[in-house]
Amino acid sequence: MEDARRLFDEIPVKDVFVWTTLLSGYTNLGDMESAAELFNQMPQKNSISWTSLIGGYAKLGMGHEALQVFRNMNMHQVRPDQFTYSSCLSACAILASLKHGKQIHAYLVRNTIRPSTVVITTIIDMYSKCGNLETAKQVFHFMGNKQDVVTWNAMISALAHHGYGVELMDERHVKKERAISWIEIGNEVHAFTVSDGSHPLKETIYSVLGHLGNQMEDNVSLPKVA
Repeated sequence: MEDARRLFDEIPVKDVFVWTTLLSGYTNLGDMESAAELFNQMPQKNSISWTSLIGGYAKLGMGHEALQVFRNMNMHQVRPDQFTYSSCLSACAILASLKHGKQIHAYLVRNTIRPSTVVITTIIDMYSKCGNLETAKQVFHFMGNKQDVVTWNAMISALAHHGYGVELMDERHVKKERAISWIEIGNEVHAFTVSDGSHPLKETIYSVLGHLGNQMEDNVSLPKVA
């Protein structure tokens, strides 16, 4: 970041894109003190600038700070985008604040025609972590045939978070989609499909499986043939 800051300082005329690029660099590194200082110095801010700061706070678990920036964003009449909503809903989940979560959900409905799958998944997670499993299920079922692995993973995690095992999913009117499987590792539930290459740790998983396979071949004892 020192080199990036040095290059930034050497640019004679900086537009909002240049400012926001450096801001995103600070938030990605978790340096929110430098990010907030730079944000306050920006002569112009767009929705990406505001969202970058909100997302940085939310990623570090600083829910109060994230929501305060969102309030300031509304005061400046800057229109939020899908990423803004997702970060704010994550902040509500961190704080387990159902009141603020409902407010942001309502704000989203009033101002957005069709929320993305990422936003809907975040809504499910927010309601679950705020103790409102029933509303999380309603949001999930509202998606209908647009449910995918990501939203299934969110719903399964919500059920697990509230102590409902997989054996209760049918009883609770949550049907497992064919060809989707799940496994619980630690306290996190993972959903996957056959030949699924979407998992963020897939390379590590394949490497470990390959290593285990080699070990099994080395240790196997073949029966003697008379």
